[in-house]
Amino acid sequence: MNNTRVPLHRRFRRKRQSVHEALCDNVDTRSALDHLRQLVAAANTYLSCTSPKGQLLKDIAEYVTWIFKVSFTYDSSRHVCAS
Repeated sequence: MNNTRVPLHRRFRRKRQSVHEALCDNVDTRSALDHLRQLVAAANTYLSCTSPKGQLLKDIAEYVTWIFKVSFTYDSSRHVCAS
């Protein structure tokens, strides 16, 4: 794995766990959304600082979309990632 991707990949793993814990904690949506926001901010920083690798960013986008689909309101007619 590319060295520039390692911090983002680690943050992705930690934020997935944090979102899971927040949603298990009496559906703490505020904390879950804060963790998602931090993850998206990290992905945006990664995009602006490196030559991005698509799979990690796609995985993050699909995860955020999935969380909104199963936990929050989501319009399935709009796609985040092109397949």
